[in-house]
Amino acid sequence: MLALSFLLGLHPPGEARAARLTYTLHVLGMPAMEAGLSVDLTPEAYQLAVRFHTIGPAAVLFRGHQDQRALGVFTGGRIMPRDYVSTGTWRGQDRATRLSWRDDVPAVTAMTPPDDQERDSVPPALLPRTVDPLSVIAELLRVIAETGRCDGGARTFDGRRVVVFAVKTMGEEDIPPSPRSRFAGRALRCDFTNEVVAGWRRGAERKTETEPRHGTIWLAGLVPGGRKLPVRGTMETRLIGDATMYLTAVEP
Repeated sequence: MLALSFLLGLHPPGEARAARLTYTLHVLGMPAMEAGLSVDLTPEAYQLAVRFHTIGPAAVLFRGHQDQRALGVFTGGRIMPRDYVSTGTWRGQDRATRLSWRDDVPAVTAMTPPDDQERDSVPPALLPRTVDPLSVIAELLRVIAETGRCDGGARTFDGRRVVVFAVKTMGEEDIPPSPRSRFAGRALRCDFTNEVVAGWRRGAERKTETEPRHGTIWLAGLVPGGRKLPVRGTMETRLIGDATMYLTAVEP
């Protein structure tokens, strides 16, 4: 119990507040992906990492894996990313992106394959004060810890597209037990939308690309007094309905 308490934030202020969690994503009732989330968050700085890979039938149809890492600081109540790296392989093709920020503007320092092969270019005017996709998670956790709510929004840039996120507090709900998850109980519900505003795929139908997608994430403290962390989520997909994310493990 002492080790778990330390892991989830019951330790002196100013020290790293780290957690490592594992999730399984189910689509059409079947496991499709396993993901690991590492969170190291203090009032001054953050570092997040996500590793995921396809499993089950999805691994046969869409075999792939991805590693992402982001780090940054909190300054004057604002999140300021410093570095974002994403590497992986999908359907046999290696993919890699690295971004760095200077004066609130991201720059692409590495990209494989080149972006002009797949998507329209992102107008430079949209880049200032964008954050990477993992930094959005860090900001959400910070806001919840400070206010108990999750209202807010951000524009993200992953090197290829700009996405607008909006999050709204929906209150506390009871998460029922599930054989797929290690968590059941009271959790904060946050509904979100995301909409691609630049960097559309070439050849794709614009209506499909621009239509906002909706989802819900529930967050809870896994020990009394611990930081609220994601315990379940649902997300719309473009082709096959909702996907559901279940927390399956918490590890030191």
